[in-house]
Amino acid sequence: MILQIYQWFRIRKTPEEGGNTAQDLTPNQDPEPSVPVDPEDVGLDFVLDTDYSAITVETEFPSYAKDTEEIRYTITNSHEGKGFYYFFIPYIEYYDSGSWTRLAYYPPEYYQENGRWCLCGIENSAEKNFSVSGRFCPEYISGEVKDGLYRLVIFVGDKKIYGPFELKS
Repeated sequence: MILQIYQWFRIRKTPEEGGNTAQDLTPNQDPEPSVPVDPEDVGLDFVLDTDYSAITVETEFPSYAKDTEEIRYTITNSHEGKGFYYFFIPYIEYYDSGSWTRLAYYPPEYYQENGRWCLCGIENSAEKNFSVSGRFCPEYISGEVKDGLYRLVIFVGDKKIYGPFELKS
């Protein structure tokens, strides 16, 4: 079984090239990623999900210390045998005063991987729920990391899914 990953890149300057650093950007002003290419162009032997209604994201634990270096999460499609697109780098939101605020989050791989859509699926495997793991590093949130409720914003196809978690002292 082989996980197939396709990439699409958007150019962005690194800090060394005169681009912004995380300290310069709060909150996140980047647009949401555009939807990936037509699924008919994939050319792999598995079926892509078309409605993305059975895809979820969960963090490993519901709560973490503020100084946690890495938060692991898993994106799972419960539609058996259906592959899916997902955006490689999660967005992050903080719950404050009754609403969610999107924060600037620029991990080191942001500049290399910016604009990267990936495809999760295994060829010739129609009896499996496909999933993929990722990581989120709170230290790359621009500004002070506060105690409170956060959520990962994961883009899957043309939808968003959310993985809530808490950070506390």
